[in-house]
This record gives sequence, C-alpha cells and structure tokens, in this order.
Amino acid sequence: MAKTPSQWELDGAFWENLAFTVGAEGSNLVNVVVSANGAPGAVPAKLPKLVGWVSDDSDGSSVAATAPTTLAIQTSGRGTLTEHVANKVFTLELDANGKADVEFGDAGSDTWYLVIVLPDGSVQVSGAVTLA
Repeated sequence: MAKTPSQWELDGAFWENLAFTVGAEGSNLVNVVVSANGAPGAVPAKLPKLVGWVSDDSDGSSVAATAPTTLAIQTSGRGTLTEHVANKVFTLELDANGKADVEFGDAGSDTWYLVIVLPDGSVQVSGAVTLA
C-alpha cells in the first residue's frame, strides 16, 4: 500500500492521526482514551512511544503551570505512561490495539489539554479535560 499525502511512514507503518475521547468526570477523575489511526482507519502495524505533555492552552503551546494531582494509565486501562516531569511531561506507549487510557485526577477545579507529539513531529491536542 502506498502512502497518501495525509499520512507519514514510520518503519513501514502508515499513520494518519490520533483520536482523543474525553470522558465525563467521576470521583475527581477524567479518562482520556487515545487511539492511533492508521490507513485507512486501521491500527498502524508498528506503534512508537510518543512524547506528550499536559497543557493549560487549547493549542497545546505550553506545558501546564499547575499540573493535575495525578496523571496515569487508568487502573484497568490500556497502555503505559512514563512520567518525566511529574504529572506534566511523559512518554506514552499505546497497547497492541493502538489505544491508551490516560487518567487525570484532581480534587480542585481546572481545565487541561493532553498534547501528543506525532511521529512526524507535529502535535495533536485533545479536547478540554475539565475537573470541577
């Protein structure tokens, strides 16, 4: 299969983008499902580790000044998250199905965005993750 203009290639796997599904808040937690989309809409054959951060800005242009109290893979979730700066900067590894369940936790009231660097160097930003 040939690469289309909207795709990039990583070790023979074609990528389109990531999809984010932001869940509702429950018990001071919000789960964000991160899903890799290959071509056409399939899970890419190879899934790299992805660098990301938590941002206060909807465009993902900065690392959050104040991080959520917790940032982790949901207890029964998919994927692996390794923090580099506590609750702010991380490496995310998706599971074999191209998914990860990233959970934000905080007893306060704030809004953040999950930002992921794609293999081509561009970034994708989730919708608002709001804890009230």
